[in-house]
Amino acid sequence: MKIQRFKIHMSSILIGLLCISLISSVYARNDVNSTASHWYDEAMNYCMEASLLNGIPEELITPDTRVTWAIIAQVLANRTANYREEYYQNQINTEDGQNNSWYAPALKWMNEMGMSDVNESPESQISRESAVRLLFEYAYKTENETDYSITDSSSHLKDKAIISETAKSAVYWAEEHGIIHGYLDSSFRPDQQILFSEMAQMFYNAKDFLSKNNITVLFSYSVSDIEKIEFQNGSTGELKSYTNKTELNDIIEHLNSFRFDSLEPAGDGWTYAIRIWFREESAMRRITLSPSSVCVGGNRYISSSGHDYFPQEWIKQYCP
Repeated sequence: MKIQRFKIHMSSILIGLLCISLISSVYARNDVNSTASHWYDEAMNYCMEASLLNGIPEELITPDTRVTWAIIAQVLANRTANYREEYYQNQINTEDGQNNSWYAPALKWMNEMGMSDVNESPESQISRESAVRLLFEYAYKTENETDYSITDSSSHLKDKAIISETAKSAVYWAEEHGIIHGYLDSSFRPDQQILFSEMAQMFYNAKDFLSKNNITVLFSYSVSDIEKIEFQNGSTGELKSYTNKTELNDIIEHLNSFRFDSLEPAGDGWTYAIRIWFREESAMRRITLSPSSVCVGGNRYISSSGHDYFPQEWIKQYCP
């Protein structure tokens, strides 16, 4: 009888240990609040506590999830103090009809901010180098430090030769400021799809360095305040006028793709004068912009009302 009771007791213990083992293995894969210690725990917890993951479906918030453009757009939007989800959702509803995708407002915001590769499918996965490039561009647009001194010869990343030229500045910037460290074998693996845990670690490493979190755009006007926008071709003199709300919004998005240090969006150029006419109740009536002959280091100024302004100066002068 004692032996039988001992066997039953041992069986209960073994079953209990097996259940604990199974639960622990599930937490290790999916639960960032697990009592088990993982290299990404602190970073994942930081992202949750800082509300960077707000709006992302719970089932996607796992360490091994491959990050999509939609996910990183949402995280960047959540990190931005002057991001207003309801504003972009209203724009979407007005222009495109109802769109209930959880990522639609953040993606709309990222488009208007002129972020890189916004034509990618929201559900397509993002590479490690593209994620770093987005963070670098975010640092630039929030006027955080973007200087770096690392070069091809001084970088410790052993696979730096396969980093895209368009991403190399971003990667070296992130390496210099401790935002990325590479893998244990000193590789960066630029083309590898970034995991949620790796993205979380990147944002955690950057939390103090990226102290500014407001994005200022060149043209921060509400479309509802604009009566019309005119474009005049600098070569032919042809004048086109736009009043349709959707067209006005598209133009403002295009104008906001200008970088602060250059007035030529990639592939588009700027060979026209622009007049933005505001409605009567607006504090301003008209702003005329045209390409300036003034350049410093290849960076073109804005010409307005007979004065030449570097974009940052123009913002202070004209943006409401």
